Amino acid sequence: MKKIILTLTIVSFLSGQTSFAQRKPFVFTPDKEWHYLGAGVGLPLPSFISYEYRLNNWSYGGEIGLIHTNLLVNLRGSKNTDPRNIYVKEYLKQGTSYSLNLKYHFKEKANSFYVDGHIRLMKVGLSPDSPRAIINVFASDRLSEIEDKLDNNPILNRLLGGKEFLDETSMKPSISLMMFGLSLGRRFKLSKKLLFEPQLIFDYKINQSAKLDFNSNRPQIDNILTNQISPIISNAIKSQNTFNVLPSICFGFKYELRSK
Repeated sequence: MKKIILTLTIVSFLSGQTSFAQRKPFVFTPDKEWHYLGAGVGLPLPSFISYEYRLNNWSYGGEIGLIHTNLLVNLRGSKNTDPRNIYVKEYLKQGTSYSLNLKYHFKEKANSFYVDGHIRLMKVGLSPDSPRAIINVFASDRLSEIEDKLDNNPILNRLLGGKEFLDETSMKPSISLMMFGLSLGRRFKLSKKLLFEPQLIFDYKINQSAKLDFNSNRPQIDNILTNQISPIISNAIKSQNTFNVLPSICFGFKYELRSK
C-alpha cells in the first residue's frame, strides 16, 4: 500500500512539473508614456495651447485659451430681442478659458479614439459702461431704490451730489462660468512626432457668477458702489440664463515632446 501511494505521489509531481514547463513564462509589459505640447482652434471654444501627459490608456492635462466671443454670443440666437441678450452681444469684449482634462484612450497607441471629461472656467468681459446704463439693463426694477439709497448717502451728496455719479463714473462687468464638459476625439498620426486631433465637445454650465470693477478714482465712492450697487447687479447678471450648454468643434495638433 505504501509503495502504491509513493508511486502515485511521484507520478503526480512529475505530471505537474511537465504541465508547468509547458506554460508560457510571465512577461512584464512596461508602461507606455507620452508627453505632448498642443495647440488648436475651437469654434467657439477656444483657441488654445495645452500640455498633456499620457500613461498607457489614460492621459491628464490642462489648457488655456482665448474664446471667440462673436461666435459665442451668436449661439444665443440673432433673433433674441431680450434687452439683456442684445446688450451682451454689443458689449462683449473678450474671453479666456482654462480647463483641466482627463482622457481615456480606447487603444494603447498614439493614434486612437478617446473620451474626455473636463472642468472648464470661462471668463468673459464686457466693455465699460455707466452704472445707470447697466442697472437699466439688468436690474431696471431696482433703479428707483438704488437712487433713493444714494440720495440719502451723506458721503455721495458731499462729493458728487448723490445719485449723479451714476452717469459720471464707469463700471466694467465680467461674467465667470464654471462648466463641466464631455468630448469625443480621435488622433491621427501625421509624422513620427506630430498628431492631428479633431474633437466634438459639449460643455454644461454648473455655476455662474459676476464681478464688477469700478473706476471712479475715488476709494470712498468705489466702496459705496461695491457695497450698495455691486450685489444687486451681480445677482441680476448671475440669474440670467447665460450659455447653459455650449457645443464646440475643435481641431488641434499635438507635438510629442518625449515618449517611452
